[in-house]
Amino acid sequence: MSDDNHNIDNADLNRLLGVMAVIVAVMFAIAAYAWLRVPDGIRIPVHWGLDGKPNRFGGKAEGLLVMPCIALATTLLFRVIPIIEPRRRNLLRSFVAYRMVALGLVTFFLVIYAVKVGNILGVFKLEMTSVVGLLVSALIMVLGNYLGKVRSNFMFGIRTPWTLSSNIAWDKTHRLGGRLFFGVGLIGLIASAAMPASGIKVFIGLLIAASMFLVFYSWLVWRNAPDRTQT
Repeated sequence: MSDDNHNIDNADLNRLLGVMAVIVAVMFAIAAYAWLRVPDGIRIPVHWGLDGKPNRFGGKAEGLLVMPCIALATTLLFRVIPIIEPRRRNLLRSFVAYRMVALGLVTFFLVIYAVKVGNILGVFKLEMTSVVGLLVSALIMVLGNYLGKVRSNFMFGIRTPWTLSSNIAWDKTHRLGGRLFFGVGLIGLIASAAMPASGIKVFIGLLIAASMFLVFYSWLVWRNAPDRTQT
């Protein structure tokens, strides 16, 4: 059965959520391990500037528990989305892309969190901005690779007024968007590896430019699409 015709069922979704739950559980296990080893009253970096230096600090609860809780909330969100999506059939036909993005996102949280805790405990010393740049670039490449397989829905994909009111505009925008995002992610990956201090700035600039272009492109395609709807 091809990806385009793959229909999700409860077993598919439960398997996805099970894997995501395991990843979240690993994050909470890391949090519990670090909690016992980090002294009370310590100030933990919770945000970094583009220069790679921490610019905000928090206590143990914020520094060790917020990111696992975000990963847990993300897992629950991916469970709720198929329930509340008005175009559920289209979303379900996009399950291969849906699954890869969901797993990519929680894996991103896990790796970032492990690096952060490793830095706190002195296991290693990695530059957070560079690590984030590499991982976000890789995540965007994953998204780009699967974006063209996403069918029209309100929760997942490049959702502009024009893609949501024309299947032609949706399909063409997502096919082009997939190629652009993959390219931006690849450039970001190379830039973050070659220029740790400024690579993420290059990536962010390209991502913003690609996103703005895709908004314009979706309107351009919609304007001449025979299936467009107007409200």
